[in-house]
Amino acid sequence: MNKIGLLFQKYGTILALIGIVVFFSIMTETFLTSRNLINILSHISMLTIIATGMTVCMIPGDFDMSIASVASLSGVIVTSLILKGLGVFGSILITVGMGALFGVIAGILITRLKISAFIATLALGTIATGINFMFTRGQEVYGIFPDSFLAIAQNRVLGIPVQVFIMAAVIVVFTFVMEKTKMGKWMYSIGGSVKASFLSGINVRLLRVIGMIISGALAAFTGCILASRLGSGQPTAGDAYLMDAIAASFLGMTTIKVGRPNVPGTFVGALIIGVINNGLVIMGVSYFFQYIAKGAIIILAVAMTSFRNSESF
Repeated sequence: MNKIGLLFQKYGTILALIGIVVFFSIMTETFLTSRNLINILSHISMLTIIATGMTVCMIPGDFDMSIASVASLSGVIVTSLILKGLGVFGSILITVGMGALFGVIAGILITRLKISAFIATLALGTIATGINFMFTRGQEVYGIFPDSFLAIAQNRVLGIPVQVFIMAAVIVVFTFVMEKTKMGKWMYSIGGSVKASFLSGINVRLLRVIGMIISGALAAFTGCILASRLGSGQPTAGDAYLMDAIAASFLGMTTIKVGRPNVPGTFVGALIIGVINNGLVIMGVSYFFQYIAKGAIIILAVAMTSFRNSESF
């Protein structure tokens, strides 16, 4: 394959994103305004954070179907703790710890009991949903929250929402961790070959558990940000993020590190989803078509990844 072909293979998804942006810019007058672009970044910030956790656990070969349920549960937990007077920082810390605990349990089920990641996390997600509704009875958690909590997702710095800066920090931190540290490189090694990694002395079980812990913690953190944005704890607030996170993660595998999960690629995937959603809304397209578009995106992403992986054999 020539250099142009290799560049297109590696960055074709980014070119597709640019093409989508150009299309909506032509079709609508308000799409390419600074206000709307900031709005897109704001809307994808929580998706990017939760999808980053999904990506990290996918790198060593696992999967997390519990993220949306954990995010929903976290929203009602953090708001309840704050209303009980625990304090914003302490409430968020406990809630993120709860998400990490789900990750620990998932990791043990996967690595010790040899249950598939898909089944283990699907079951844990169901448990999280059960705890959620047992705790709330399906009712939202509302009250007067401190300004410091609401500022997380409602304040702006230099005209940019705070949550966008949080998203950027998460991208930078986990890109560095996965690309530049030994832990990240070992996790990629596990994703390439579990047996070879084990024989080379890598603690496969521990790193797979760490991947699940990061996924659970970021899902819980996303739930906290979402609760801040809504100003209440909604029992089903995070449920919609599962399919979008899957789509973003698989789209990320079609760019940067082709065929392998990677955090920058996941951000590109989240951008594509955010741009399509935003553009369709501005064009007045019915909301149900967005679900069709997302389903098509997932199929296309998986097909592209499978095709590119098959080319290497």
